[in-house]
Amino acid sequence: MAERKNPIIGHWTCPNGSRAEVSQTARRGAALAYDCGNECCGYTAPPGRGMQQDIWDNALWLPGATVRKPSKVVDTPEKTEGVTIEQPKQTEKVTAPAAQASADFDPSAAAEESEAETVTETKPRRWGGFIAAGVGVAAIVVGVVTS
Repeated sequence: MAERKNPIIGHWTCPNGSRAEVSQTARRGAALAYDCGNECCGYTAPPGRGMQQDIWDNALWLPGATVRKPSKVVDTPEKTEGVTIEQPKQTEKVTAPAAQASADFDPSAAAEESEAETVTETKPRRWGGFIAAGVGVAAIVVGVVTS
């Protein structure tokens, strides 16, 4: 049997009525997963909001376990005696310093044009020569095939 990557943090009654061990993913979102062993469900990591909420509301957390609140659940009165509940980390938006922000493009500012930034017009391609050559090759092939 493979070694378990995520530690057991509690117990829960699975939809089939068996006692399941609850673990939590270390990845973003901190999803809850359960393992009934080979009795009925095996290892299951339900992605749905409803199932995550049911596990969150009804699991019996082990004393001393550290549980992160999954991103898909709504805050409810938790049974937190002897359990550390960590809130999800909020990501901060990085803002540029004021000096650097002034150098950014401003669409409402007047257009400044330098000699290096002048736009040159491109001439349309003329396909007539290619078409004539193609017709000539086709005529030669047809002439060779029919003779």
